[in-house]
Amino acid sequence: MTMLQIPVSEATARQYQQLSDEQKKAITLLIADSVAETTDLLDIMDYISFKANKRGLTPDVLDDLLAD
Repeated sequence: MTMLQIPVSEATARQYQQLSDEQKKAITLLIADSVAETTDLLDIMDYISFKANKRGLTPDVLDDLLAD
């Protein structure tokens, strides 16, 4: 197995370090499955939009940020 480094927030890193070995293995498998799947660019953009909206980045908020 090859080690991979990806940038994450400090909070995410702390949370990951507190996981059990079984939970870490599950995350590794999820990442491997996600990368192995061929994903359409529009699907990725839809997912990013969904996550941003879920976190409060509505179109109005985005317009305000871009206007600054």
